[in-house]
Amino acid sequence: MAKLIGVEVERAENGESLATMVAEERHSNPMGTIHGGILCDLADAAMGTAYFSTLEPGESFTTLELKINFLRPFWTGRLVAGSSRAGERSGWPNATSRTTKAA
Repeated sequence: MAKLIGVEVERAENGESLATMVAEERHSNPMGTIHGGILCDLADAAMGTAYFSTLEPGESFTTLELKINFLRPFWTGRLVAGSSRAGERSGWPNATSRTTKAA
């Protein structure tokens, strides 16, 4: 999914990650803003790779729940999501997404 929408994980180590993507018109909903599912995918990629970076070989995980708050609309440009992992038996990673000027 990440490859399909253009998410790139720039860093994932020691329970932290940084994922980016350039949001384009193809990622828009009918109102012209970036579809919320795209933003969820970016956040999930950041959280998942942060958590994955802490696992031992052969261990796995799955997302049990995902909640996101949309604070304002976004149209096109570069999006960045950073995440860190918390918790031992269950992970509670969180992600914060922000915008930057497109490269």
